[in-house]
Amino acid sequence: MSIIFDLDDTLIDTSGVVTPYKMQLCVAHWLALGYQMGDAATAYQVLMDCNHNAVSSRAAIEQCARDWNIAPKDVEAALHLMTAPMPPHFVVLPTPGAFEVVRQLGADRPLALVTGGYPPFQREKMEKAGLDTTIFSMIAIPEDSQKGDAYKAFQKKIGVPSEQMWVCGDRITMDLWPAHQLGFRTVHMRWGRGLREPRVPWVTYEINELRQFQQIIRNR
Repeated sequence: MSIIFDLDDTLIDTSGVVTPYKMQLCVAHWLALGYQMGDAATAYQVLMDCNHNAVSSRAAIEQCARDWNIAPKDVEAALHLMTAPMPPHFVVLPTPGAFEVVRQLGADRPLALVTGGYPPFQREKMEKAGLDTTIFSMIAIPEDSQKGDAYKAFQKKIGVPSEQMWVCGDRITMDLWPAHQLGFRTVHMRWGRGLREPRVPWVTYEINELRQFQQIIRNR
């Protein structure tokens, strides 16, 4: 048996810690340029409300930018801020019990971490969260967030049949659908955007924190 984990809103609380900080930076940047968006607190709340219903932070920024008539170059600058380095002492929190569970599950089975996004920023989040990356037999960071090839590469590396491969993540389309297509078992982490994902019949299990996944494994 082997497990592939997502990073954002599965092992770390991106929606609760990283995204709010980054959204504040975007609002401050646009206000400093003189855009009329109301006061900082109001504009931030509007952006976060938009983000709550958007498919991604990028989509939320682009939508609010249209409403606020932000120039394209200033939209791009805000998007760059979303993946720019964080302050030296910024702390990224894990989801409840995540690192302990990963450490225990990795003691007697191969694990992988497959996370989509800008690789330097993804690795910075791991570092600031204090994630022990040596636990993982493979780490892949596809910038286009297409994870299927990484899943297949890990399976080939460890030689485990599909029915013994598990993928745990918060996004149905990005994390779990490629795994389902490969015949892997899927675990939907309902955290962050995962809370708003639809329920689909082919997902093997749903959890709200990783301790529940650990219990599922123990009971098999």
